[in-house]
Amino acid sequence: MLFPLRLIFWLNWFSPSILGALAAGVAIYGAISGSRQQSKQYKAYARANALNAAVLRERAEATTASYGQREEQQRRAARLAAGERNAAIAQSGAGFGGSNEDLERQNAVFAELDALNIRYEGYLISKDLMAESRQEGLSAGLMTSSAKAATRAGYINAAAAALSGYGDIAQGARYGSPASKPTYSSSRY
Repeated sequence: MLFPLRLIFWLNWFSPSILGALAAGVAIYGAISGSRQQSKQYKAYARANALNAAVLRERAEATTASYGQREEQQRRAARLAAGERNAAIAQSGAGFGGSNEDLERQNAVFAELDALNIRYEGYLISKDLMAESRQEGLSAGLMTSSAKAATRAGYINAAAAALSGYGDIAQGARYGSPASKPTYSSSRY
């Protein structure tokens, strides 16, 4: 209880102009430091989004390479199976014409479709990862713009606080103190 009384007694020694200047200084510092902190936070988000975009691009490239290898593996397995079937047909002496030829053609078509489906699956996954990467890149750009806007807003708020403090100081000097401001009433009529 004693501290607030001492503070009030101590503050009475200062003129309203000094107190107004102190309040304006604190408001200016608060506006600038708050905007800097917000700008740092936006920049951190931008760096995280840019990193995520790079990781997603790498994953897309790795997916494309991986599915390319799986496609080639499927083609090798199909060629191996076709060779084994041809060897079995030759060993049996049935010949390569007629239904054996149709069966071999059908197996080759199905093997090619399997390989193409593997490629297409990899393409779709890679495409989705690249879309996510682009989205993260756009978010990084947005966060960078927000960081710049936060800094500008902080300086604008600091200027507004300075002008407001200057106005309070000027008003205090004109009327002696904020308490002695003239009041205007519409009850005169």
